[in-house]
Amino acid sequence: MAGKRYSQDDEEFKHLLRILNDLFRSGQISGGFLNTLPILRFVAPDMSGYTQQMVTFTAVHEFIRKSIREHEATFNEGNIRDFIDAYLQEIKEHISDGDSSFNGMHI
Repeated sequence: MAGKRYSQDDEEFKHLLRILNDLFRSGQISGGFLNTLPILRFVAPDMSGYTQQMVTFTAVHEFIRKSIREHEATFNEGNIRDFIDAYLQEIKEHISDGDSSFNGMHI
C-alpha cells in the first residue's frame, strides 16, 4: 500500500503489528458483540469493547495518516510509486469535483 518495507526489528512495524493484533483479538472486526447490539456503545462503552475498538481504530488511522503525510511531502506525479501516490494523484485530478469521492477530503 505504502511502498515501504519494514524489518522485523523496526519499532514502527512492531507498533503496527500490536495495533492489528488488538483489532483482531477484540473480535469487533468480524461481527462482534457491538454489531449485534450497537446501542451498547452508548450504554456500556467499556464493557462492550467499544472504547478499546475506538482506541485501536484511531491508532490504525494515525498510522495511515502518517504514511499519507510522508507521501505528500515527496509526491511526484510523474513517478507514482504505490497505492498512496495513486490516491494522491486522484485527489489532485478531482479536487474541484464536488461529486467525486476524491475531492481533497482525505485523511
